[in-house]
Amino acid sequence: MNCRAPLWIAIGIAGCTPVSEPMDLTDPFDWQQATASEDPFPDRPENVECPTSAMVIEFEEDTAFLEIDTTFCSYVTLTQETKAEIEEGDTVVFRWGHRDLDAPNPAQGHVALLINDSLVVDQTVDIPASEMDTVVEFEMPEDVPMGSPIWLHLHNHGDNQWLFYTPQVQPQ
Repeated sequence: MNCRAPLWIAIGIAGCTPVSEPMDLTDPFDWQQATASEDPFPDRPENVECPTSAMVIEFEEDTAFLEIDTTFCSYVTLTQETKAEIEEGDTVVFRWGHRDLDAPNPAQGHVALLINDSLVVDQTVDIPASEMDTVVEFEMPEDVPMGSPIWLHLHNHGDNQWLFYTPQVQPQ
């Protein structure tokens, strides 16, 4: 039995309450840019410039997502602490995508999501490319306590818009 009930469910209930609903792993408003010494990705250029104005929280119906415009931000690694625990065997669900991608010359974009030491997404995208939306489901190979580091990485060439939705954990 899974005993990871949110506090508002568990209050006043004897024993454990099973959790079957997905839980958010991040808050779209809590992302912080990683410093060069914190950044776990090896493709970081020497001079990274990514103003906060290149990153905005957008809403699609009732769903918030982070949009990164690479016109002025060709490289960024964002980090925060996880907002829920993950148990080995749980599924992490991560939706991300991009609008039409364009660059002066053919290139590649790089998207990654790292939770603790587990690489959930590590994908290159050829540019130019048509608009794309994808959902990744990843079975966690390890327990991850709440408050562990999570990293969102984007490396891109060209003036493009990338969309990142809140990663969630689906308990087993």
